[in-house]
Amino acid sequence: MITFSTVSRMRLFFLVFFLALFVLPHFLCLADDTDENSKEELPNFTYHDVTTKEGLVFRVPEDMPIVKRSGILAPLPFDEYVYRKFKKSERELKRVESRLNALEEEVDSLTKEKSRVLSEH
Repeated sequence: MITFSTVSRMRLFFLVFFLALFVLPHFLCLADDTDENSKEELPNFTYHDVTTKEGLVFRVPEDMPIVKRSGILAPLPFDEYVYRKFKKSERELKRVESRLNALEEEVDSLTKEKSRVLSEH
């Protein structure tokens, strides 16, 4: 037999359940949106808007070219863009390695010269 207090408890349960399931997530999402708007743009890429002569507007990183392929004007595909970035980084790393090797050789020669000078005295 269902009593009045049981019905009241069921109503209270469903009310709390409804609030927890539908209303609270809505307010939490609104709080997250305000936090996202206040965040600064990530420093990895500096974005800018590119307007083509056809009137198309693209928001792309500053060094991403706009290319025309098969009659379609669009930003360079992301995989090609990242490939170019890695190739550029690889060239820079090789340049730094060669400079570091030259400096190591110079330090070795100076160390040998120092030890030779000290052995003469």
